[in-house]
Amino acid sequence: MKAPDAPPIAPRQAPRPALGLVSVLVAIGAALGFVAWKAWRDPDIAWLSRESPASWIRYPSPAATRANFIVRMTTDFRTSFTLDGLPDHLTDEISHFFEVYKALEPEKYSSVRGWEGAEAAWQEIQDCQRRYRAKHPA
Repeated sequence: MKAPDAPPIAPRQAPRPALGLVSVLVAIGAALGFVAWKAWRDPDIAWLSRESPASWIRYPSPAATRANFIVRMTTDFRTSFTLDGLPDHLTDEISHFFEVYKALEPEKYSSVRGWEGAEAAWQEIQDCQRRYRAKHPA
């Protein structure tokens, strides 16, 4: 006896996961294109052109073509500046700097013994100049 004929098997179709991804990407592209088209046509949206830059954007200034080695100091600063007006934390930072910076060099140190006014500073400068002239006569 002969076995009955089986129904023909339909060919198997390959899965198409890429088709779903492509359709999602096309939909996103179409939505972004539509938004861009609407924004471009809307007169309320101001686009910046290269010919007329925005006034609120700060463009860098051109580089200086020459070096300026002269530092001008006003006479007001030279005559009116005192250490009395400096905050304590600033004088502490300056003291700390002068105590620590020599520590980087072997066998050298410095210490801050206190703060004095401009008169004492000018006197110290004149004493140093006097000692230099005595050691190195012209």
